[in-house]
Amino acid sequence: MINDFVLYSLKSVVIFSLLFIPYFLFRGDTFFVRNRLYLLLALILSLVLPLLSFNMDQNESRLNFVLSTISINEKIEEAPVNSSELLPWLVKVFLIISGLFLLRFFVSISNIILMILRNPKEKREKETIVWMKGPTDFSFFRYIFLSRDKYHPSIHQHERIHVQRFHSVDIILFELFRCFQWYNPLVWVALSEIRTQHEYEADELTVGKNKTEYQALLLSLVLEKDLVHMTNSFYYLTIKKRFTMMNKKRSPKRALTKTLAVLPFVLLSAGLFSNIHRPEDNNDQTVLHYSTGAKSDTLAPEFKGGNEAFVKYLSSSIKYPEKAKKDKKAGIVVVSFVIDKSGKVKNTLVKEGVSPELDKEALRVINSMPAWKAGSVGGKAIETELCVPISFKLD
Repeated sequence: MINDFVLYSLKSVVIFSLLFIPYFLFRGDTFFVRNRLYLLLALILSLVLPLLSFNMDQNESRLNFVLSTISINEKIEEAPVNSSELLPWLVKVFLIISGLFLLRFFVSISNIILMILRNPKEKREKETIVWMKGPTDFSFFRYIFLSRDKYHPSIHQHERIHVQRFHSVDIILFELFRCFQWYNPLVWVALSEIRTQHEYEADELTVGKNKTEYQALLLSLVLEKDLVHMTNSFYYLTIKKRFTMMNKKRSPKRALTKTLAVLPFVLLSAGLFSNIHRPEDNNDQTVLHYSTGAKSDTLAPEFKGGNEAFVKYLSSSIKYPEKAKKDKKAGIVVVSFVIDKSGKVKNTLVKEGVSPELDKEALRVINSMPAWKAGSVGGKAIETELCVPISFKLD
């Protein structure tokens, strides 16, 4: 389990880093919504791609059977548990630091909730204004925190854009993402970038024709900023960056073609870090789709001696790996294999694994099986794919 988690985390880090590279090609464009959505897409793909499994077999020309689960029971002597053997120290450090980030995350959420409870509120149709003392203007989901003493309609409109565009959802997602990928510097950069795109988008929809007045408002209030973590703040970015973007000419539509640069990185990530099963050439197989209930002229492959002999062979041949016993690894390993027309075993593959040791042992025994009696359709031998779940249990 730990090894799987570590492998998944590393894959996720590399995928996000790969996908973040093309972002630098168009981060300066004025297509703020595109930039924001791409950052979210990079985050989602980095979490999802390592979990996907692609089957490249376009030729479903074989019989398919799922065999009964074979149980392998192993008794172990209870021994004092040494905690240092359960988790490598690096994983412990990772979990401790991630835990601290999660604690910080929930403390920040709690502080915002307390602000909502402790200050006067004014409910409106699609928002709730929380009236604050001092120059603290920011938004969090449908709550807009405004200074009662220094209220300005432009500030209100700016924060309303954050609420309407659900910018707080982005920040929550990236904050949680950072809790578990705090060691990836690009995640920190991405969090800053998505905040930047939020502010650009809100500025663009707020400034209207009164650009000079709006910029003067920013200058007059910037020295009084009071930032709140994990919120969209009117003063979040340096004024220079926001002024530069407000005064920049709109990017031409042809600049959208830069987005195509992400495709090679997405395909590379999917190819390198998804689980892709590539079958061997099966051009000479007879086309037949088998689901449940074999036709009268369809015969499944048979282990010599029948199913009882097959179970006995696996039970006697599989040896519970010592390392797996020591680490208390248990679970069901699902192995698929093909019985060819001559009855030989080929194309063995672990479809669902538990640990490297248990997976390897299951493959070893399946690959060592003697020849079967081949399956057939209408008296003609045909290649058949079988799946056997092997249950490793520790008593």
